[in-house]
Amino acid sequence: MGKSSFGLTMFLYRYVCGNHIVWGVDALREIRIRHSLNAPSKAFSEIMPILLKYAESSTSYETQTIRKAMEYCPANSKDKMVEWLQRRGFTKPVSEKAYEYAVTEEGNGTSLWNIVQGISAMARDRKHIDTRVDLERQAGRLINILN
Repeated sequence: MGKSSFGLTMFLYRYVCGNHIVWGVDALREIRIRHSLNAPSKAFSEIMPILLKYAESSTSYETQTIRKAMEYCPANSKDKMVEWLQRRGFTKPVSEKAYEYAVTEEGNGTSLWNIVQGISAMARDRKHIDTRVDLERQAGRLINILN
């Protein structure tokens, strides 16, 4: 790359926290065009088709995943959910707290979607960014069991 370049980064994301960190990045696409004589025409010929495809793309995959997560209930009680989370690498205290957050945030803690939302809410209350990130990654991996 030259001293100057044009860059475009596109992605889906869950949210941006107060620390300006983008959480839950998915479908990341990046384009870099080095500043040169042909840069303007190259930008339009390479970027415009990608932007159009991105703008016209369907959210059906994300919508379907969320719907599946809302419908999937791996446990029907707090104790069962705590056990289920422990089998997936969460400690007992974290699992119990995740359930409590899910009830507060979503009304119950028995669906996969609600428990992931509970874990995400719990992560926001972590003081240190590294523990927040670790917890959010663990929560994200739970959604992957649907695929």
